[in-house]
Amino acid sequence: MENSALSAFDLELFMPYMRDVSRCERSLQDLNLMWRLIESSAKMNCPEEARTILPTMAATRKQFSQLERELVASLIKEKLANVTGQIATKSQYIIDIVVRNLFERTADVGFLATDRQLCSFVAGLSSDPELIRQRLNEYRAKYTVYDDILLLDVDGRVLVNIDASSDPGQCADPCIRLAIESPSYVERFGVSDLRPSKSRALIYAHRMLHPDSGAVIGLLCLSFNFEDEMAGIFSSHRDVSRRSIMLLLDQDHRVIASADPLWIEPGAKVPVNLDNQHQPVLFCGRNYLISTRTSPGYQGYQGPDGWIGQMMTPLDIAFERDRERLSERLDP
Repeated sequence: MENSALSAFDLELFMPYMRDVSRCERSLQDLNLMWRLIESSAKMNCPEEARTILPTMAATRKQFSQLERELVASLIKEKLANVTGQIATKSQYIIDIVVRNLFERTADVGFLATDRQLCSFVAGLSSDPELIRQRLNEYRAKYTVYDDILLLDVDGRVLVNIDASSDPGQCADPCIRLAIESPSYVERFGVSDLRPSKSRALIYAHRMLHPDSGAVIGLLCLSFNFEDEMAGIFSSHRDVSRRSIMLLLDQDHRVIASADPLWIEPGAKVPVNLDNQHQPVLFCGRNYLISTRTSPGYQGYQGPDGWIGQMMTPLDIAFERDRERLSERLDP
């Protein structure tokens, strides 16, 4: 954000929320008033002597008034730049971390789909589902980010999975056919009969080949533990002062994940700031400063279509000093 982008109207808009700047402005105005009193007193008490110095005093007062306006404007711009810079950094963090994390999932699914023991089972060359379930559990223990791993045949029938609370049976999720027909992975987020116990699931699917003939025999699906992983990201990177909220949004600007669901719940449609404007935006009757960031990608992977990171901080508390953090810096 360029300081020059701030108009006089913008300065007046932000001033009521910057108490320290308001105090500074009042002090400067008091000094300006003192200059006027000195001029008036000089005119009344010693008009002859004052005649020669009044023009100089008036010019000085005028220059002081200009300096006052510039100083106040500079303070507002600096405080606004600090706040918008902080939320911009955080909003970039969230989308970058998510994309980097999910990039690793795209590598996992391609690797696991070539496991010879798993491929042999799906091809019907072995018939011990408990042994295969144990192997899948070993993979989950190693990677820790999946709440289920499933093996399916080409018709979408689940041959084995590791979530004992879920029994998908015959599945018709669109990603099944896409994965069977694609040489690469398929990524899908939303309601899925692969994870019937969840309101939404982030699935990575990859077709599996016969270990001898190379024919397509089924597919492997990884169900990413989206809620828990997002909670971990928010816990590590959220605003510790809790004056801002961190969000992950989809392409329709609806909240996929929220650092504080009691503040802004998943599913809510929120305003965004893709043009990096500094003007406040009204949402649910409250003005917010908003920073929205897209992903530059990681090793060619851009993340799920349209996902963006966002930070929102209410204008009325955006410029409050963090007393707790200030006290931590003081010598005991």
